[in-house]
Amino acid sequence: GVWDERLRVLPGKPAKVLLERAEYLSADLIMLGAHQARALIDFGGTARGVLAKSPIPVWIQSAPPKPIRSILVAVDLSEESAVALTTAARLASSLGASVTVLHAFHLPVFTATSQVGGDLFGADASLSDLSEAAEARLQEFVKGFEWGDVPHTACFVRGEPAEEILDRQEETDLIVLGTHGETALASAVLGSVAYTVLRGSSVPVLALHHSDRHWLV
Repeated sequence: GVWDERLRVLPGKPAKVLLERAEYLSADLIMLGAHQARALIDFGGTARGVLAKSPIPVWIQSAPPKPIRSILVAVDLSEESAVALTTAARLASSLGASVTVLHAFHLPVFTATSQVGGDLFGADASLSDLSEAAEARLQEFVKGFEWGDVPHTACFVRGEPAEEILDRQEETDLIVLGTHGETALASAVLGSVAYTVLRGSSVPVLALHHSDRHWLV
């Protein structure tokens, strides 16, 4: 049958073989599940290797599948965030799901470099100013997106991004996020966020790797 023809057992390191096979098939998505002998996904090996180099989205399925009615998409308000938003909206439209757009305002991202605090918000911006400006940007970001008939909400929170995302696991059926940021600092933080979420999530996670960035581990 067709599944027999699709089944392949190939020698080599799993991550390398998966990436090569995905390229050979011109695949649009790589899906990974939990290691059969472990409760957690093997992030020390296969998944981490795939996430580090995959140019296409990677879907991590850590639990038995269930209908997707609610999608949480985490954004950092960079231009690349629009990719995650577009992906989430298309999935929601196909599945009849709603989308929650989450931005977590995290103090180190906005205060540790003059580039973020100065260039984006002004050199004399206070913490309150930065928070208010980030919240306004989120609202503009969501309002300017072409949603079609997809139900959606914007959620602005103050806190550590990975914690805020994982705290909302019970409210969503799928988490969509990227592995990039607006600055070198944001890239490091967002790389850590994605890794933490992927390790700790009990719901599926769709990780979108920007082609000009690298998975930071």
